[in-house]
Amino acid sequence: MSLRRFSTAATVYTAVSTLGKAMNFLLVPFYTHVVPPDEFGVYSALFPFYAVMLMIFQYGMPSAIIKFYAEAKTHTEKQNFVSTLFAMQTVSAFVMSLLMIALATPISLLFIGSSNYADSIVLIAISLFVETLGFNLLWLIRSDHRLALFAFISLVSLAINIGMVLWLVPKGNYVFNLFLAQVVAVVFTFGVAFIANANLFKRYFDKDLAKKLWRFGYPLLGYGVLAVLLDSLDKVLVTRFISKEAGGIYSVGYRLGMVMAILNVSFRTALLPFFAQRVESHSPKENEMLFVQIFSLYTTGLAAVFLVLSFFVRDFMTIEIFGYSLFKQTYLPAATLTPIVLLAYLIAAPTEFSKAALTKSGDTKALFNGVLFSLLINLALLALVLSFPPNDTVLTLQLVASTTVAAYLFNVFYFHYKRRAIDATPYPMARFFIIVLVAAFAVATNELLFAEKPFVLRVAICFVFVSVVVGIGLMPFWKLRRAGARRD
Repeated sequence: MSLRRFSTAATVYTAVSTLGKAMNFLLVPFYTHVVPPDEFGVYSALFPFYAVMLMIFQYGMPSAIIKFYAEAKTHTEKQNFVSTLFAMQTVSAFVMSLLMIALATPISLLFIGSSNYADSIVLIAISLFVETLGFNLLWLIRSDHRLALFAFISLVSLAINIGMVLWLVPKGNYVFNLFLAQVVAVVFTFGVAFIANANLFKRYFDKDLAKKLWRFGYPLLGYGVLAVLLDSLDKVLVTRFISKEAGGIYSVGYRLGMVMAILNVSFRTALLPFFAQRVESHSPKENEMLFVQIFSLYTTGLAAVFLVLSFFVRDFMTIEIFGYSLFKQTYLPAATLTPIVLLAYLIAAPTEFSKAALTKSGDTKALFNGVLFSLLINLALLALVLSFPPNDTVLTLQLVASTTVAAYLFNVFYFHYKRRAIDATPYPMARFFIIVLVAAFAVATNELLFAEKPFVLRVAICFVFVSVVVGIGLMPFWKLRRAGARRD
């Protein structure tokens, strides 16, 4: 029953997130036809800045909601927590937004090398203020298991964002209008989510609780910022030190590979609260059986997704609709980057279980240290590639993408080592790396030998490799299912 409950929650969050990101994914061809590569490169450089600032604005409070709101036993305790939390974040987010608006021109010069995008920085500041509060409100809805309301708010906000993008971006002023669409969507999210949680607010502020929340959250602030940098710094450096056009191409390849990141985020949204509640209510042996099954299903499924997307990304980009290619010719080199990006996020999958255990234990320092070391590895490799770039720009971009694979590989081993001290669950890590190697070999073989072969033949080859990966990956799942059936 627990596996079914988790699967239901995971399916809802995955469907919502996947649909949202899928729509943005489907907008990539629109961007390539409407937005010039240099402007798309600027937007792709500013968006990581947005993500970093969002982490700073939130300073770990979404994770605090998972822990402290779940621990509140009465409605009054929940009101005290929510009122204190939002008093803290409203004041801090307002001050930081004003500071960003005052420094809009210097920030634009720092990240883009031009003051022309100061108005976009102002929009980012406004959006950050609203989204910080709105995101917390959504997490309260998530913590109360109001799945239908969570899905409704998320999907309508997505529809507003996409509608505004389609209406505003063709008018020009591309970067500004892309962020304007974001502002309108987050205002809607905040408004509806606030109404849905209105009964949790009262005139109350507990200084001791605020200090406790800060002590819990500030290591997660560092972790969150470093995690975003690890995920995004390459895009900024490519745009800044190679060219804006290269940044646009690189970002398209990354966006096509973000399908795997979408699945990771959706899975994390379902796993964190479920993990925390499950550990408290069941024995270690029961949890071991359940989490190993979830691990096997999840990582095997991701490996299959990696295979299918990597095999056919070039076919997708060259689809013609009414005589027009789905992607503009300028962006087609991005297809060679997508399998590398997908591989990085596939390798990162097991860390979701380690992070859940560390967050539940309160060992946020380990989270910070792990991502810090990974970022340093990533930076060292990026500096090497950018200092001695090959003559071929596409090869340079492939090497840049590969630095993220190396960083995430370190991440997996570090977090796995730290997790074992607090969670004895024997996740089948060796089997996971076997299926990763099989899948990577299949993709490399396809690129070297079968890329120009007929589509039907490549479908058959892909099916064979997917079958092998699924067969190997699900062995622990079926073994535990049979063991459970015998006990029943």
